[in-house]
Amino acid sequence: MWLSGFALVMLFFFLPETSANNILYRKTRRLRKVTGNKNLICEPELVGESMTGKDIVQMVLVKPITLNFHEPMVLALNLFIALVYACLYLWFESFPIVFVEMYGFNLGLEGVAFLGIFVGAVLTVPVYFAYLYYVQEPQFDENGNISPEKRLPPAIVGAFCIPICMFWFGWSAGRTHWIVPIIGSMWFSVGAFCLFNAVYDLLSRYLSFSY
Repeated sequence: MWLSGFALVMLFFFLPETSANNILYRKTRRLRKVTGNKNLICEPELVGESMTGKDIVQMVLVKPITLNFHEPMVLALNLFIALVYACLYLWFESFPIVFVEMYGFNLGLEGVAFLGIFVGAVLTVPVYFAYLYYVQEPQFDENGNISPEKRLPPAIVGAFCIPICMFWFGWSAGRTHWIVPIIGSMWFSVGAFCLFNAVYDLLSRYLSFSY
């Protein structure tokens, strides 16, 4: 909760707006205020004014559900992400069994066992951002578009990291020094970070293309 609260504050004050429609709308509002010309209007405003309540419900609720069943790629990715989430929360339930019952950690030290996941995330973030900047960014065309499938390579890497983590953690727990399963848990951070970011970005592009 503390980490999420800190991230919320940082994102609220420092994350720049990236939606082209929102940026254009804000620019139009500033121009109307500066020039006093109330006739200035942008395309997103025209689209918004023409939309009915039914259109909004169709876009926000109905379209994502129908797309899930009309696009095999979207359905497969959703099922895979659901499996990763299930593994994540079921796997967390094993930490008290492994580190308290097997290794004799107290409740305070049991929390320290999750630092492997934290370290894995810290190591993955700069590498992932470097990949986006040096590899993926040059693949955008002159209009700022890229095919959704070109966002999948990090997810392919992440898909291998999840089973590596599970086998490493499961086979070493109780048989080796306690640091070994903690090191194995780092692979889950790598896999989850790469999977979630790549897949969610890809699915958002599918939605935007369908609209």
